[in-house]
Amino acid sequence: MFAIAMALTAFTSCEDVPAPYLDPNNQEKTPEPVDENLIMEETFSKGFGTFDVITLKGTPWTINYSTATGTGYNSSDKTNTESESYLVSGNIDLTGITEAYVEFEYIFRYKSNDGEDKVLITGNYSGDPTTTNWTDITGTLIEGNDWNTFSKYAQPITQEFLNRANIRLALYYSGSAKGSRTWEVKNLKVRKGQPEEQTGPE
Repeated sequence: MFAIAMALTAFTSCEDVPAPYLDPNNQEKTPEPVDENLIMEETFSKGFGTFDVITLKGTPWTINYSTATGTGYNSSDKTNTESESYLVSGNIDLTGITEAYVEFEYIFRYKSNDGEDKVLITGNYSGDPTTTNWTDITGTLIEGNDWNTFSKYAQPITQEFLNRANIRLALYYSGSAKGSRTWEVKNLKVRKGQPEEQTGPE
């Protein structure tokens, strides 16, 4: 009986000793901070999300290397296809927003080749990008030196599109059979506030 009593006492005492380590299965995870300025985001890492690809001719926008890629150049046979394609967002609600901007990371190569690359915005999307009255907010795209260094695009949304519910963005690219540029885009966001200055490769 004495031995049993001692064993019970030892067991009870051990229960009062704090564990020398935290049980990883019971640790509370720190919640990710909420970005209160984020209005819309699409990474293009695995797909187009709420964006629609509308191709008028040639090669459409594709998902390559976790980016949305617009180019008429085919690296496998080193040929160019005359192309024209839009990547159009879903509705973006800017109701009550007095300042906002568009930002994304991109690689832009072969600027001297044929074609155009644009960032477009509208408050009256017709459902057909060719009949929609777009406003060009591209600014200057910085040409890259390699396929690893991303530049940062950041442009303000002008007053006429703020405090409205049905705003659309579009990325547009075109190229010819003689040559095509290549534009890779990722982590596109619409945020409240004013943008920081654009950056590019050294």
